[in-house]
Amino acid sequence: MSHYLHGIFKDPEDAQLAQQKLQKAGVECELISPYPLQEIHPDNGRSPVRKFSLIGGILGFIAGIILTTYSATSYILPTGGRAVISVPPFLLVSYELTILFAVLATLIGFLYHSGLPAWYERPHHEAASVDEIVVSAAFSDEQEDKVRKLLQDSGAERIESQTLVPIEPEHSLPEEDAK
Repeated sequence: MSHYLHGIFKDPEDAQLAQQKLQKAGVECELISPYPLQEIHPDNGRSPVRKFSLIGGILGFIAGIILTTYSATSYILPTGGRAVISVPPFLLVSYELTILFAVLATLIGFLYHSGLPAWYERPHHEAASVDEIVVSAAFSDEQEDKVRKLLQDSGAERIESQTLVPIEPEHSLPEEDAK
């Protein structure tokens, strides 16, 4: 069972200040926003998934060249005096593998950066889905007052607590069905 305090902010700078104070105090916290915040994300809100797409595309192109070269040299067909390794037909296969690998890498990058599939419960507050910024801080019983004071001092409009209960596996049968 995990305990969280949610500090709800209207001003992104106050939320960022609260996050910095909590991190400096050694408290595990997460800033949740309904929109990308330029001042909070150091990469100006650009998605890191595009790097996965680029790397996947490059690897796909290389895989296409290797595949076509390997198959052309392993199973040599009569080409009527033309070169066994010919660039134009190889580019077609390489292009297709470039697209395939880029799409798969984009999907993997999206899943990785979005935290999917969720293997554990993450704190969430409905205010972060509308128009407010939420700083969620995990705390132990002895840290609650300290975390609450840090959120209040940082300008939180309101503070709410949440307790997450671990999810029971769905495949376990109730005791009556197990007999």
